[in-house]
Amino acid sequence: YSDEDQLVTIATMLQHAQHLYERNDSFRSGNNQTRGMSALAMLGILFRDFEGADAWYDLAMTRLEEHLEMEINDDGFQFERSVHYHMSDIGNYFYVYQLAKRNGISVSLTWEAKLKSLFSTLVYLAYPDKTAPVLQDDTEIPWAERNEIAEIMALGYILFEDPEFGFLSAEKVNASMYWFIDNSQFLSLASIDARQPSVESYSFDHTGYYIMREGWNPKNH
Repeated sequence: YSDEDQLVTIATMLQHAQHLYERNDSFRSGNNQTRGMSALAMLGILFRDFEGADAWYDLAMTRLEEHLEMEINDDGFQFERSVHYHMSDIGNYFYVYQLAKRNGISVSLTWEAKLKSLFSTLVYLAYPDKTAPVLQDDTEIPWAERNEIAEIMALGYILFEDPEFGFLSAEKVNASMYWFIDNSQFLSLASIDARQPSVESYSFDHTGYYIMREGWNPKNH
């Protein structure tokens, strides 16, 4: 892997960023644009010393905020009503939010509140064993009956240090997330402040899901 290879890699990223910028001048519903704008925002942050990067970032954040407003229901559930897609969206927004914070770039209060609500929703939905039910076309694991949410909840814990998130959190994160996380955040997972959630049964009025909970003991349903 030569210096020239590295320059070609960077040039390809810059070209792709401009391609995304020119072709996303309006909101389009769905995960394809969300993922593209997540990538564009990250490129705008990582290549801030290049001309045009500020415009990439501003456009991407505008589009992503529209997706947060229009595709996260008022009750906090992702509009496709699937835990799998819900967690995928957490990744899309977490990448950008964490990278912006680590680079001293402010993110709107709407972003922070909506992102936190995505984690809170998983608390309302979760089983006591740190899993969540399979809903809709919900999982990439054939015939699975549960979604594993502990590593996703670890991301919520390191961002917001909410003890109820800690109750459902793993002590590690997925390998794909490691380069986003600093040492102090890793250390927080070594001594999680966990508190049993206070929520019992819960109604997702907008989404149309209703959680009937016995309690939070391991054998409860």
